[in-house]
Parts: sequence; structure tokens; C-alpha cells
Amino acid sequence: MRKRLLVSSVIGILALCLGSVSSVQASTTSKKAGPKIVQGQSCSTVGQTIESGRFYVCITYSGSPKWVATCTTINQKETLLGIKLECVTSPVGNYLIWEPSSVASSNASQAGSHSQQGAANSVALPVTPTSFADLYDHRSGIALGVWNAVHAAQNGTQVQLPPVEVHAGPNTTPEIKSPIPALQYVANLFPNAIFPAKVVIIYYNLKDLAWGQSEVEKLMGSDQYQAELQSHGGSIVKCTIPNDCSDGDSYITSSGTDFIAVGLPNKNSEQSNSPFTIGGTEMTEFYHGLQLEYYSKNNSPITTQDNYFSSNWPPMWFNFGAENSVSYFPFYAKNQQQFINGFAEKNQIDGNFSNVTLSTFTQYLDISNMNNSWSNGSFTVARPHVAMGQALMEILVALDGPKVMLDIPNLMSQGKSFSDAFQAEFGMSWQDAEPTLAQVMYDKYLNNY
Repeated sequence: MRKRLLVSSVIGILALCLGSVSSVQASTTSKKAGPKIVQGQSCSTVGQTIESGRFYVCITYSGSPKWVATCTTINQKETLLGIKLECVTSPVGNYLIWEPSSVASSNASQAGSHSQQGAANSVALPVTPTSFADLYDHRSGIALGVWNAVHAAQNGTQVQLPPVEVHAGPNTTPEIKSPIPALQYVANLFPNAIFPAKVVIIYYNLKDLAWGQSEVEKLMGSDQYQAELQSHGGSIVKCTIPNDCSDGDSYITSSGTDFIAVGLPNKNSEQSNSPFTIGGTEMTEFYHGLQLEYYSKNNSPITTQDNYFSSNWPPMWFNFGAENSVSYFPFYAKNQQQFINGFAEKNQIDGNFSNVTLSTFTQYLDISNMNNSWSNGSFTVARPHVAMGQALMEILVALDGPKVMLDIPNLMSQGKSFSDAFQAEFGMSWQDAEPTLAQVMYDKYLNNY
């Protein structure tokens, strides 16, 4: 279930799960026009960007914050004001920056002298972590690890999608021409998932709300529709925002059909330049459908009481982090650096927690929050889960690949607690992993990478 909610941001998207919230992810940077900037000029806020003829990023360079012009392709060369520049990886943070060719070549040569394979002009990428044992040491390579895992999944064998039906209201124009590419991307992330027998997508807006509710009842049949009403506490075709239907929901019938409801805002353009424009809602709800397939197979109903989810459902941070990831991954699939930069969480954390210290993370990660604050699906407390969920899911996917987003729900639908499911997936307890998670997340927060 999804309700779109804008949070201050430039890139990325955070959408909601089974409770209704989506949100644009806070950016690594803030983009603004400004005064004339000179390469190497001092700056004040690490991570900020500015446009001054070209884009500059404020990074800690040679011991202090400086403006450095950004570039897009490793080893790319350019001449600016008579100075020959080369595109290299920043020594601090995950940025591509311009450096004088003489400096770049010198740095590359020094790196090559310590590597049997290093070429004089090569720039080493950060080492990606492989387990909790080396997670902290290789924390700068977490985002690259996610990139590698996602691209490995997408470059594998293409999964055969089930049949897909699309129904749109008479006054409704979907934001994308076809949902097939969006669904295919999600399917390729999870080749071993249990897929529905069929996918039925219903698009509607405020004018077509009554049509959408009538259409889903007709397509499901009366008995299944009544079961859906009882399970969800109402129709999956709904408008949770007053006078607007920006929403999404998914429901698996007893016949194995995944019904996906996509409610469109009054102005589709409000989410321009975001994952919504490539089928972000469709991706999110299809992912939820894959989650729910395990609960259907294992006869493990998900219930709520006073907004708290039953103990067989993963923490809200897990659901937010997973659903946001499935629509974030493809949005920057063609640009490794933007993909990596988008995982910086400082703005999101600052926007939801005050006086942030290491204890902010240790307290949030305490396992005692399971079946307590972690299970609270209320819209009013969603934002902290969204912020922490993105940070945590990045780490889990870097270590275990996209499959972790379905493995944990699958194990919990079989009766395992979250702690037991985590132990089975990673070979260590949550309590043992928590200190390292907190230290890594705090370091990423402090250095905004």
C-alpha cells in the first residue's frame, strides 16, 4: 500500500509499503546556482554541490573542504584554461572529479607501484564488503557492492513474467506506456521468487475511483472481493489523500492472481524526474505481491491491530528499505556514480532525528524494538523508518544481494522470528551484527557517503 509523500530531496525515491507512504529520498547534495567558483577554492559544507559554469562538489581534499569540478567518466581528459585535466576517483567519498593530468598520473603511478596489475593511469575502486567481519573496514565500498549485486542480477537469465492485464479508467492516463519493463526489472532481481499466476493492474484517479472499485470487484469476483475487503479493511482501490488518489496496493487472490491498484495523482507531473516516471509504483506493488506469495503459500496471514503489524511481518524499516530500493535501483541503472552517490543518508537522518550521535543508531537498532516501534505501520511515524530503512537495506543488499529482500519475509512467513530469520540468512545474530551496523551507519552519516 502506498501513498506518495514528498520529502526534501533532489534524487532518489522512497516509497511506502503496506501502510501507505512514499517519499523522495534525501539527496547526497544540494544543487543551486551560485557565485563564480574556482577549482580548489575553499568551501564550507562537505557534500554540497553548486553550479558555476559546470558542477562542483565540496569534498575534503588535501586536508580541507574544497570545491572540485565533477566529471562523469574515469580517465576522461579535458583542457580548461590551458590546464590538462583527467577524470579520477576522489580520494575521499564516492565522487568522480577533475584533477590536473600530472597529479592524476602521479597518483595512479604510486598506486600501480603497490599493485602487480596496476597500470600507471588506473584508479582503484573501493573494496566491497563480503560479510559483517569486513563490513566496517570496507564501508566505503558498500554502495558499489549494491551496484555490483544489482547488475549481476539484471545481467542474468531474464525471468519469464506471468500474463499481465491492464485496466485503466475512462478518465485515467497511466504515467508509463507499459508496465512490462518495470515488472520485468523486479522479476529479474528475484529469479527464485514464487510468481503469481497472473498480474492484473488497475489504474484510476479521483474521477475514476468509483469505476475502479467496481472494476476490481468485477474482475476478482464477489467472494474474492469480500475476502479482500476483510483482509485490507477496505478496497485496494482507494484515495488515502483527501481529494487525490495518489496511492498503490497489492492483493493476492486464492487463485494466485496479483491484483495491483495504482492510484494516480491529479497532476501526474508532480513526480517528474523520479522513479514514478519509470513505473516506481508498479515496481513497489509487484515486489509486495512477491512478498505476499510466501504468506499465501505458508498460510501465514498478516494482521494489524492499532497500526501494529503481526510478528510474522518484517520490521517497517525493512519494508520501506526494500520497496524503495526496487524502484531506486533502475532509476540510476545507467550511471554508476549517481547510483552510488544516492545512498548518502545524512539529509534523511537529520530530517528525522535530532542531535544525531552513535547512540541514535544503537537505540534504533536495538532488537527490543521488534514487535514494538519497528512494527508500527502508522503513517505518522513512517519517516524515521524510511530514513533508517534505506541505510540498512543498502548494507544488507551489499552483503547478500537483492534476494535478502524476499528471503527474510519468506523465512518469517514460515514461522521464524525476525531474529531467527536474520541468523539463518547471515549466519550471525542480529545482536552481534548490531554494533557494526551502528558504527557503519554513523560513519556514513558523518561523512555523507
